[in-house]
Amino acid sequence: MSFMGKLHIASWGLLLGAMGQAGLYMNLLPQRPTWAIMAPLALPWLTVYTISFCKVAPFGPRPFRNCLLFAMCWYAVLTIIAEILLFIFHPCPARSLPSLVARILTYVAALSFIVLIRSYVSCCVLTPFDTNSAKKMCGPLRSPGRRVRVSLGSGNHSRQQIPNGPYRTCRCYCAQARYQ
Repeated sequence: MSFMGKLHIASWGLLLGAMGQAGLYMNLLPQRPTWAIMAPLALPWLTVYTISFCKVAPFGPRPFRNCLLFAMCWYAVLTIIAEILLFIFHPCPARSLPSLVARILTYVAALSFIVLIRSYVSCCVLTPFDTNSAKKMCGPLRSPGRRVRVSLGSGNHSRQQIPNGPYRTCRCYCAQARYQ
């Protein structure tokens, strides 16, 4: 399965977690409509689902990594806020899910962070900051008269001759970056 396919499947875990978080927040705010609670909670799922829907990311590697980081942080912060509020206020169980079932959904869905963190780390299209470390791993990336494509990911470093220019791409197909 491809990198983006795994990321896309992991995004469904975030939707499951958003439903669990909605159960937690419905216990805290029973008078609010479900859509008003679910809208901000579905934002991490919507972000990851949108950027992983295609085979190639819609933008470069740095915004891609920032989107993954945003989704993980948003999910974690909203879960922590819900747990703190439940600890402080001890609400009565509402018409929605019991707190135990909502917590199980929330924390099981947090296992999708394994795929998201791996994607964040392995989405390593070389940036100017990464160039020195890549030179140490793969040798000189560009020598006079020779154009090289470097594929990085999961510890596999390979070098290929390519005709058009010195491209450096990652194995996860996030984007291509042309360097001088």
